[in-house]
Amino acid sequence: MSQGPHYERPPVITDPSTMVEVADRTWVIPDAFRTPHVPNVGIVVGDRAALIVDSGLGARNAERVLAALRSVTDLRRVYLTQTHFHPEHGYGAQRLRDDVTIVYNADQYDELLQKGEEFLVMFRGFSTMIAEALEDVTFVRPDITFDNAATLDLGGREVQLVQRGPAHTRGDQSVYLPDVEVLFTGDLVEERFFPILPDEDAGGSAWIAALAAMQTLSPAVVVPGHGAIGDGELLSGYHATLVGWQQRVAAALAGDDDVSAVVDRLEAELHAEHPDWDNREWVAPMLRQFAAEL
Repeated sequence: MSQGPHYERPPVITDPSTMVEVADRTWVIPDAFRTPHVPNVGIVVGDRAALIVDSGLGARNAERVLAALRSVTDLRRVYLTQTHFHPEHGYGAQRLRDDVTIVYNADQYDELLQKGEEFLVMFRGFSTMIAEALEDVTFVRPDITFDNAATLDLGGREVQLVQRGPAHTRGDQSVYLPDVEVLFTGDLVEERFFPILPDEDAGGSAWIAALAAMQTLSPAVVVPGHGAIGDGELLSGYHATLVGWQQRVAAALAGDDDVSAVVDRLEAELHAEHPDWDNREWVAPMLRQFAAEL
């Protein structure tokens, strides 16, 4: 959810032609154009069922995701889970509801009910293209909800769903495939994107704790919410980066009690140090959150 320097790039499209197999029967439709409104979408196939990770921005993107799934399997038992409730990740669910079993963690669904309409209005106001992609969005009830963690049996392989919020959102969720050591992090990890803490349910320290917890999985493949797919170093590097920024805020405030001045100075420093990172307008809110948590 950004209006950063790449916001006006034309694609608001999940493009199945770019789909790559990152592990056995595990595909990603990547954020090929590095636009903040096209997430990395996952497709996982077992012996008896398949899974979609994130439905995309609205019905037409969800249709593309479903077509990509059908190109790799004819299994009719399909699950859908979302890494969090934000529109570019989950507002295509209504298009898929007749074809899938929808699985959300309980906090994610509660957050969707509480904030979904607000975020829909916000995103529609970003551009005409986004508004068109979000035409006729309705919020659907999941078929299954769970607290904390759940395991899906796809037949011959399992998928571990773990609630990681509140961090980026209250209902952040990771998706882990232990047989191939692939981890879908949602927006808890983003490759060369500054983290977004959009409201009172987000937290910098909690985000760092969620990253630390996911590192215990030692994943071989890490699929971030946006940006290039990586390995365990993508996860550990993002964790170390956030810890470093948190420590810089603490050190700066130890010698200067003017929070606004510290945030302004550190924001300029981080912009200069990371000129190719997106979500630049979210640096100051992140720094203010770190300061508030001290």
